[in-house]
Amino acid sequence: MLPGLVYNTCYNRLMPSIALATLIFGTTFVVIRAVLIHAGPWTLLADRYLLAALVGVGALAVLGLRPTREEWRWGIILGVIAAAMQATNTIGLETTTASKSAFICAGYIALVPLVALVAMRHVPRSMELAAAAVALLGTGLLTVRWPLERIVSGDLWTLGTALFAALSIVATKMAIRRSRSLVLVVIQAAVVALVCAAGAGLSGEGFGMHGLAPWLGTLYLGTVASLGAFALAAHGQRVTSPVAASVVFGMEPLVATLLGAVALGERMGAAQAAGAALMLGAGWIVAWDGRRRRAAEALRVTGRDNRRREARVGASLS
Repeated sequence: MLPGLVYNTCYNRLMPSIALATLIFGTTFVVIRAVLIHAGPWTLLADRYLLAALVGVGALAVLGLRPTREEWRWGIILGVIAAAMQATNTIGLETTTASKSAFICAGYIALVPLVALVAMRHVPRSMELAAAAVALLGTGLLTVRWPLERIVSGDLWTLGTALFAALSIVATKMAIRRSRSLVLVVIQAAVVALVCAAGAGLSGEGFGMHGLAPWLGTLYLGTVASLGAFALAAHGQRVTSPVAASVVFGMEPLVATLLGAVALGERMGAAQAAGAALMLGAGWIVAWDGRRRRAAEALRVTGRDNRRREARVGASLS
């Protein structure tokens, strides 16, 4: 009984952290658009992750957390993947549109099952694949604009972003088994900061921004949206499969679209509304499948405990 209760409790507590992280990620689109009025993309990325790394190092010092060798290794790996994801996305946005970029990036939902199969030997369940397909279709309706635009070089760079995003989700799942989420995220942020600082220097953008507002936005992106949300996401992946996590993370464009409609007055058409409904449906599939599996696991564990108890009683009587 107790192991089943522990499993259910952990799942119920950790899965919402992924949803909260996705909600925070969705808010970044509006904030980034506001900050980019005052700064170049490489400047924003460098300042964002430098702030995240500095605040994170301070938090580790206050909490008395020191990275282990395993955490250093995985943190650097995750940092390299995240840096590649940010770089390819930034380069891609120079020639492709934001809507196409959002849809191509969401391709990681389709790539995660393949990456998980190769890296972890994790065979996705049928309900996970169904949820991923529904989420991808919903993302397409939500983000793609008609008529379709021609393929440009930025689309290929953004496809690389989708691949690195899939690698990041699977690598985080592998790393979090023996690592602390905050420690991993701080190391990851430091690596991304170094790469983006080099990009800011080579591009000639530098690190300065004019005015208080862009710095406040960057502070939010660095602390809440990078340090906090990434730590929540990594923490939640302890009990969530990579495919299920990717479907929940895929809600990010939905949050961004709804926030854009509220904060910026952007309108949602019929196709976008249908896409939003499909994405919510994909989230429901993941939640329903999770409840079904938890119930089956609880029954299995309870049955095993009962058999052990009966065996002990029989042994004592004999």
